[in-house]
Amino acid sequence: AFWAVVVGMFVINVPSGGIMNQMAALIGDAGFKGADVAFVMSSFAAAVFVGRLLAGFALDRFPAHLVAFVTMAVPAMGCLMLANPIGLLGVAAGVMLAGMSQGAEGDVGPYIMTKAFGLTNLSALNGFISLSTIAGTACGAMLFGRLHDVFGNYDAALYVGAACFLAGAVMFLGVALGGRLRTAVQA
Repeated sequence: AFWAVVVGMFVINVPSGGIMNQMAALIGDAGFKGADVAFVMSSFAAAVFVGRLLAGFALDRFPAHLVAFVTMAVPAMGCLMLANPIGLLGVAAGVMLAGMSQGAEGDVGPYIMTKAFGLTNLSALNGFISLSTIAGTACGAMLFGRLHDVFGNYDAALYVGAACFLAGAVMFLGVALGGRLRTAVQA
């Protein structure tokens, strides 16, 4: 369960980091400039806030591994929307789905770790979560930039990002497979 959360946090932060780091260029590559780029970037920030609130609300009411799965799988659709943009609102919606995941992941990882392992080693556990989050974000920024350099656009990076979001979401489903966790996470 520990490694499922740590690896899951790393994997979902690869596309999150790539999108955050390359957002202005990604929106510009879709043909938008100036105020439109600012609008989309602002929608990302608002979505992070909304994602944090919704995840916190859901974690208090539903099994944590299912909340984690949904909040980390839905942004895969956002990556696909960004790879095949339909107007400014389509780009904004794709970025917002990624932003909601970014907000939710700040709650999901620590919540699951606390439910699974208690408060005894909370600082060390959260340290591993932070490390995997930061490492995934850094790798994502480099990966998105490199894939753009190789292919001349962000499509490949966004498809890889969608796969990462889905793989990370599946990792969170695996958290509930541990005997001790099954009851702790579902509580």
